[in-house]
Amino acid sequence: METLDDAAVKADPARYAGPMGGGSPEISIIVPARDEEKNIRPLLEELDSVLSAAALAWEVIVVDDASRDLTLDRLRDAQRRFTALKVLVIRKHGGQSAALAAGIAAGRGKSGNFFRN
Repeated sequence: METLDDAAVKADPARYAGPMGGGSPEISIIVPARDEEKNIRPLLEELDSVLSAAALAWEVIVVDDASRDLTLDRLRDAQRRFTALKVLVIRKHGGQSAALAAGIAAGRGKSGNFFRN
């Protein structure tokens, strides 16, 4: 689990991109999250179900944008189950655009998809 700010990601984006499944993913799913403790687990379960059926390598990057609830705890628990999950943490609330930018910088997929609410 990385704790970072926008400057850290911009300074060294490659540092935040770890391999998933031993190779480069075809697709990166980027999910900005703030105060989503009730929603994050069902979302990750659905993503895992759909993407696991696909014949391609993938990663899910959830960027916690200074959540004030138990979102980060739920993400820590989820990392034990979902091996393709990468969690980034922004300490100071920066908004959806900042969270997406951090996720994009960390993504290694040849294409990226974004979840927005």
